[in-house]
Amino acid sequence: MPYTIIWKDKGVCWIFQGTVTGKEIIQSNLDIYGDDRFDCLKYQIADFSGAEGFELNEFEVKKIAYLDKAAAVTNPNIKVAIVAPQDFIREMSTLYAKYADNSPWETRIFDTVDQAKQWLGK
Repeated sequence: MPYTIIWKDKGVCWIFQGTVTGKEIIQSNLDIYGDDRFDCLKYQIADFSGAEGFELNEFEVKKIAYLDKAAAVTNPNIKVAIVAPQDFIREMSTLYAKYADNSPWETRIFDTVDQAKQWLGK
């Protein structure tokens, strides 16, 4: 499995490794939506710094953004930090932020996990 989910107090972190597909990113989101802890989340960190390749298209990015907007109805209090040091995933993350516009979730893109944690106050 190219991702690991780590639950923290009031947060969740996904760590992606190897070649990451859009289907896997969608599944990683669905994995937390169905968890009882989702309602108490305050932050998410999607760490792509260990990813070596991506199989992701614009349709999948749009689907991820729309799924997140639907999840925001249940919990509107989440800050999303995307760690995207690679150019491709940074472009896809920017596209995600465009499609997730008008969501109550605040989303930022970072080069490092430390920058993301600083923004989140962790």
